[in-house]
Parts: sequence; structure tokens; C-alpha cells
Amino acid sequence: MPDEKNLDSNQIELSLELVRLSQVRVREYGVRLDNELSRQVAEMAIMALPEDLSLLLDETATMSQSNVLSAAVGVNDIVVNGRQIDVRPLLQDETVSIDRVLIGSPYLAQGSLVVRLDQSRPGVGSLVGYVTPNAWLKAEEAQKGSEHVTIKVTVSADFDLAATLTAISERPIIKLPSISRIGDVKAEVGELVNNRENLISARQKQIFAYLSTNWSEELLAIVESVPMKLSNARLQRVLSDAALWNGKVERLVEKLAPGFPDLGRDVLKARVLSAGERHGAQLGAPRYRRALLAELVALDLKAKNAKSPLLSSLAKAQALAEKVLSGTAAVDAVKNVIGNQMAVDLAVAIQKQRGKASISGLMAATAEELGLAYGQLALSPAFATHSSGEESGLESVNEALALIEASQRAENAKTVEIDLAAF
Repeated sequence: MPDEKNLDSNQIELSLELVRLSQVRVREYGVRLDNELSRQVAEMAIMALPEDLSLLLDETATMSQSNVLSAAVGVNDIVVNGRQIDVRPLLQDETVSIDRVLIGSPYLAQGSLVVRLDQSRPGVGSLVGYVTPNAWLKAEEAQKGSEHVTIKVTVSADFDLAATLTAISERPIIKLPSISRIGDVKAEVGELVNNRENLISARQKQIFAYLSTNWSEELLAIVESVPMKLSNARLQRVLSDAALWNGKVERLVEKLAPGFPDLGRDVLKARVLSAGERHGAQLGAPRYRRALLAELVALDLKAKNAKSPLLSSLAKAQALAEKVLSGTAAVDAVKNVIGNQMAVDLAVAIQKQRGKASISGLMAATAEELGLAYGQLALSPAFATHSSGEESGLESVNEALALIEASQRAENAKTVEIDLAAF
């Protein structure tokens, strides 16, 4: 994620967790990622405003809770002090676009906030404008025939979010009676989201206006029970996103393969995909890179030393590698994982002896090596009393040897991590 020092004063940076949750919703339900991120940015910006403005968000009242409506017609609202406000992401040509069915409904009665997302820094954005309900109505009148209506936005780097929301909050809430009538809500919503080409524009608007006017938890449950099929447009978007992701995965595997030859491409690809699911597919994010490389370091160590009894815990090796990749000194990381400083000091001394003799690989410490290490560190054989006996003391040294090997591999992997930041 971007460094906070590089953020402009009016920019909002979403956490990696929020970005990951947005991506999960995109993947599972087919909603637009730019819609999700722009709404999250708007919410965070509002929460950052002074408390004395008394601007309160109510996530339980939003239509954007609905996966069905978010995917099918692009609802993307927040509710502030009881006022429903749409949020639109600014496109590259400084326009915003909305599904025609939303225009003229109570959903859009308070207009749309406009968010510019930073294309080079995922999860970073800022509020830059506002579109009035009348502007949407005029644009709809001027743009006949298309499913979406587009408006050119006058972008302001100094957009006053607090003043805009205060003005909206001061408007009276007028609860209009529903003039739309729906017999079977589930069936009608099913037609709107799955077969809207069979409905005239007026009927589409009537169905959505009914939902907007009568929105409640009960209505949300009914809408979410509607099975939704992918439209051709959304299907193409999902396929396109999948193709881009698969391409990135293949390039990443190519980059990793030389450094982990014993794992093989199939294992590498499986681990890249698994890490992507856990960390939001942000290949360039530090958390993703470190978690992936730490796992690969541990697996590679185990693969190269399959017959060695030293590596008893793959999880310990992985945790250690992640600490080293995060900047912890190798020896300090080993001591943190093992919790036995004397065993680590002995193991370091043995590693130095082996380095001088050009001995590599995971091997248990011999009695001769242990004696030389004791002498070098001016320690007495009473080391074994720090554990349950001589055997457990030796086991601690051997475990430290294995983890030191893992820490060295993690140090070597730091150069790979730098390369991964470009993905």
C-alpha cells in the first residue's frame, strides 16, 4: 500500500483488509471494483471529518448492502444522517456514469458524490465533486437509448465534503408514497436483474422506484434471495478480470521459478493462487509478497532436506522467514522463534565452523561440533541443564540450525521481494 507520507492532505488510503474485502465481493458477486473502492473512500473520508459536524453514517440503511442490486444496476450508496447519497467513481475522461434505471428514483434524490481513485496506488482516493439530482435528470433527457447516462464532472482538488454533506443534511426528508405497485416482488426483481431487456424502461424504473421507496431489511432479504445470472456485459468483465489475474500469476511464477527450482511450477502456481485468496490478490502489496515468499522459503527448505530430521516445524520456518523479510535481523528472528538464546548462539558458532569448511545443507550437530562451539563461546557443558536433559538441549541446537538456514534463505529472497513489488 502507499506510504502515508506520499498522500495528499485530502486523500484517503484504505487498509489492505478493506481492499481485499472489496475484491472478494467483486469476485463472488460481479460488482464493480471501482464502485466498491470509491464508496469505501467516501465512508472513510466522512469518518475523518470533525465530530462536531454530527455527520453519522448508517450502513444498515444502504441499498449497496444488496449484492444483487450492486451487481445488476450498480447501486453504490451511503446513508448520512438519514439521507441516501449515491457515490460514483470518476473515470479517466473525468466523467461519471450511472445506470439509467436509478435516475428519478428516491435513491438519487440527494445526488452523487464523486471520488477520484488513484490508478497507480490501489486503495487511495479523494472526494473531488458532486452531481445534483437535476443534473442527472437533464443528462438522461439528453442521452436517449443507452443503458447508462454519463456526465462530465467539474473536478475540484479542494472539494468541500463537509459543506456539501452539511447542506444535504439540512434538507427536509420528504417520504413520498410509493406510486409503483409490485405483485410478486421476488419475481419482478428477478426480471429486472436477469431479463431487463424484456422490460420497457418505464417498468424497469417502476420496479426500482418501489425498492428504493420501500427499502428495509425485509425487502433486502427478498432481493438477496433472487438467483442472479451474469449478463453478457458482466460476464465479459468477469472473464476479462480472470484473464488479467491468470496472466499476472503466470508471470509471477516465471519470476519465482529460478529461485525455487526444487518446488516446481505446479507447486509455485498453487501457492501464488492460495496467497492471492488470503491477501486480496494484491501482488505488489508488502503483506502478500512477504507471506508468499516466507511460505516458499519454508517449502523449499523442506524439499531440499527431505531426509533431514531437523526441520520439525514448517510453520516455525515460515514464521521466521516472514520476520526476516519484514526487516528483523536473522539471528534475532531465530531467537524470537525458538526462545533459547544459548541454543541459537551455539548453532551460529557451528554454522561458522561449517562455512569455513565449505559444508552446506541441513545436518545434525555432531559431538565434535558441539564441543568446539562450547569452547568457542566459553560455555560449559551445563548447557543441557537449561532444558530437560542433554538430548533436549541438542534438539534445541539442531532446531536452531534449521531455522538459521531458513533465515539465510529468507535474506536471499529479499532481492526477489523487490522484483515482486513491480507486479
